[in-house]
Amino acid sequence: MARDVSCRYGLSARLRVVTALAVGSGAEERGVDLAVARDGRGRPYVPGTGLAGALRAWGLLEGDRDRERRLWGWQSPEDATQGWASRIWVEDAVVELPPGVSMEEVRDGIAIDRRTGAAARGFKYERAVLPAGTVITLRLGCAVEPEHEEEALALLQEIRAGLRAGRLWLGAARSRGLGRLELVEGSDRLLCERLGSREEMLAALRRRVRREPPEGEPDQGREEVSRTTAVQLAEAAELRLRLRWRPLGPLMVRAGAEGLSVDSLPLTTAVEGERALLLPGSSIKGALRARAERILRTLLGRGPAPADLPGQLLPHPLVGWMFGTAPAGEEERPGHGAGTTLRPGLAAVWVADCLSRSRVEAGLWVEIESARRLEPADPGVAGGRGEGARPGSEPGLREILDGSPVLRAWDPAVHVAIDRWTGGAAEERLFSLLEPHGMEWDPIEIVVHLERLPVELHRPAVALLLLVLDDLARGELPLGFATNRGLGDLEVEEVEIEVRGGGRLGQLAGRHRLGDRGLLAVLDPAALAELRDDWRRWLEGEDGAVPAPPAGGREEARP
Repeated sequence: MARDVSCRYGLSARLRVVTALAVGSGAEERGVDLAVARDGRGRPYVPGTGLAGALRAWGLLEGDRDRERRLWGWQSPEDATQGWASRIWVEDAVVELPPGVSMEEVRDGIAIDRRTGAAARGFKYERAVLPAGTVITLRLGCAVEPEHEEEALALLQEIRAGLRAGRLWLGAARSRGLGRLELVEGSDRLLCERLGSREEMLAALRRRVRREPPEGEPDQGREEVSRTTAVQLAEAAELRLRLRWRPLGPLMVRAGAEGLSVDSLPLTTAVEGERALLLPGSSIKGALRARAERILRTLLGRGPAPADLPGQLLPHPLVGWMFGTAPAGEEERPGHGAGTTLRPGLAAVWVADCLSRSRVEAGLWVEIESARRLEPADPGVAGGRGEGARPGSEPGLREILDGSPVLRAWDPAVHVAIDRWTGGAAEERLFSLLEPHGMEWDPIEIVVHLERLPVELHRPAVALLLLVLDDLARGELPLGFATNRGLGDLEVEEVEIEVRGGGRLGQLAGRHRLGDRGLLAVLDPAALAELRDDWRRWLEGEDGAVPAPPAGGREEARP
């Protein structure tokens, strides 16, 4: 392949991982089911194929298909000899873990049994992720002929503007809180290297060999392209919700690893040298999906969920489009109009990881994990950490907690199962749990990507989501671990809704204080009435009739 290349563009940028990044190798490693990708020296890295695929599928412009094919390459699905290679190449990205972090984190994933509400048997996995604060270096180039210089520069400027706008999400489980990146301020550079003459080619070769121009010789043929303010990115059609909330008691997700003195510790993540409690986006999204399926099963008269877990997932297009579907569910759903074919894994509802504002020093958290007993080794020790302790005695977990103003309210609770025959404690059924109290949390962030939904499902999807969030705001949908044992209760104090390119859905926008009311009680009545009518019409089209609301109860068919 020979091309009359006139110039070569190079874009480089440093990207900081905002929420943990999952770039898998497809193999198991040290007991982890989904390990991170590693290079030949065993270091984690982000393959250029993953970066190129994410950038190509970005869709920042108005869907210029011809330009995409010219620059990113193309091959005919009918004839493999028809097409051309990409003019853009993307290098593997070097990974820099945050200071003080020597290895990746491990996230546990489970599926919830729709009948029992407990973790489903045989559906647990472990995924290794690069923690928040990791920095990756993006490098891509584009060598083009004279006739493609202008459009190549325009594409790279759009990618650059998109990075600055924080639009890049990368890796697996993006709709479940992972993979959000942001540009390290001032780290992006776009260079243009001229290759149209013999002198420019020789200058380019010298730069490759010597890494810089010879002393006293100008760097001819290469110049930095300044940022342009003329780039207009395509507006994303989306609905953003930010829920400000507080826990009413202990709320946590259980960590996969046990402590030495307690069986269950809260899940944490590293944040700027400290540890923060983590409520993963996957946990929140799983709870929202299960409640949405329950509402639809009730309204459409589908009956209870079957016994086996795969069959428990409601096979309905609305749920599939909103929350994603597995590859096995890829099929044409009749009766829903053109364009509603489910695409595996393509979810419209994205939920970000939620972190606690209250932070714990990394060294203190290591002490909590390694504490060998609940109480001090010396029973005469009282008060805070180190007060009256004998030299060489190990502090107990209670003593460590009392020494921190953030952790003083935490409770190492010991639980026991009751023998149903004797009424006493059952043998080998004693377990302990470190319950976090008094923690403050960041808002829960939910994004509905409307462009991922067929137009006819925009309003039904929003109506169903509002029903689910109303249950959450009413305190009927706890989150996290042990929700049927007193944990996970919360109060939603305020909901902020932002709508971009959503047409009539823009009437829902605003900041809404809830108090002791549900979400539906504070939204604009006119907008809600219109959405209610659309929801009812959609239900009638699905089932032929809308079930009557229970006597004296809340009408679930209406948002």
